[in-house]
Amino acid sequence: WAKTQNREATWCHLKILRAEEEIQRLNVEVRCLATWIEDEIKVFSVTLDQLEHTDFPLFGAVKEHAF
Repeated sequence: WAKTQNREATWCHLKILRAEEEIQRLNVEVRCLATWIEDEIKVFSVTLDQLEHTDFPLFGAVKEHAF
């Protein structure tokens, strides 16, 4: 720690390690988010299909906001 170069090199190394951990965590989060989006699209599609056959005015309003 006495030498500035050693201290800075250590800080850079620790930052890189932390960044790698963050990348791994974000990769998991991205997969979770992608799955959630796919599931929401499926639920939304099923809901639109149900509304189309049961409540046409509501179907039109909801479909305006679809995808």
